[in-house]
Amino acid sequence: FPVTIEVLTPLPQAWKKTFGLTKDKKQSVIEVYRRFDVMVGHDIAEASLLSLWGAEQVNGEVQCGT
Repeated sequence: FPVTIEVLTPLPQAWKKTFGLTKDKKQSVIEVYRRFDVMVGHDIAEASLLSLWGAEQVNGEVQCGT
């Protein structure tokens, strides 16, 4: 049976705008802490938010965190 796969090519300006972030990587760490109550480095924080952004693009709003 045919399967359709949507491929997203996110630009930092697009997904960061969704979360109200700028180029300051500390903001991503704070946002992940606010949503998930866990401290991570900026690389994991941005990967987490990018993944969340992608899920929202495909599935609609995703509820997580507090």
